[in-house]
Amino acid sequence: MYFAETAEHAIAEMIQHYRGQVLSRDDLVMAGRALALVSATIPPSTRDGVADLCDPTVLMRFELRPDDTSVRDRRVTQGIASAIHRDGAAGLRWWCAFFGEWHTVVLFRDRATPDYARPEPLDFENGELLEAARLLGVRFR
Repeated sequence: MYFAETAEHAIAEMIQHYRGQVLSRDDLVMAGRALALVSATIPPSTRDGVADLCDPTVLMRFELRPDDTSVRDRRVTQGIASAIHRDGAAGLRWWCAFFGEWHTVVLFRDRATPDYARPEPLDFENGELLEAARLLGVRFR
């Protein structure tokens, strides 16, 4: 399961292909459903079991360099995730390709059960949508 630590980051993942383009209200619908933001709560015991790949000591434990985890080859990154899973971690955390201050948490389904809040459909009044679009250079129609 793939999570962004901020709403802006989660939204940016969904609208990134509109960089330099114009986003319309119709673009906030995918497969006939309105895009929505859903908060998830990760229990502290699960969060404590996440391998934080932003921590140099964790990288060293897995014999990784930062650029090992940033490659575009999914076979490499999935291999890293598999090694972390075999080590008993609940998931992993890494910085986002957009901005270093945004982080992603990947949880392994067999080790984590987050609690989800009610979905909040996205619209052009949503401050997080406006901020994500601004940061990515997405305009509105």
